Amino acid sequence: MLNLTQRLTLGCGLLVALSLTLAVWVHHELVPMGAAPGRAALILWLLSGSAILVATATLIFVLR
Repeated sequence: MLNLTQRLTLGCGLLVALSLTLAVWVHHELVPMGAAPGRAALILWLLSGSAILVATATLIFVLR
């Protein structure tokens, strides 16, 4: 059984992995078709990066 800190770490790690996977998949699907021009692709990566930063900040504040 995992304790609270281990579950939090695992959950944040999964959030980061899923965010990156989604961003890469959507980028590969939309950018070659021209459906996501430069600005939309930038927004996609910024949103993914924001989710990663939130997960990292959560871990830092909780584990401190």
